[in-house]
Amino acid sequence: MSGRFCLTNLLEVLEAWTRVLDSGYGVDIVFLGYKKAFDTVLHRRVLQKLSMFGIDDCNGLSFLEDRQMRVTVRGGFSHLG
Repeated sequence: MSGRFCLTNLLEVLEAWTRVLDSGYGVDIVFLGYKKAFDTVLHRRVLQKLSMFGIDDCNGLSFLEDRQMRVTVRGGFSHLG
């Protein structure tokens, strides 16, 4: 949830999961870490591993391929790379 603190997001999602569980449904959760170590793996391999676990609809993970990043500092932007 853009523009919210991490704790606020955590509380919001915890409340949503609790509502679902209280309604008698199950909840499956996948956590992805985006630290620097994540940049050292082959993204296509991550998608293959997810597929091995039955997560075949990875359209939402298309950001793993052909991505570019830039940094904003004092209104100036770094070069895309």
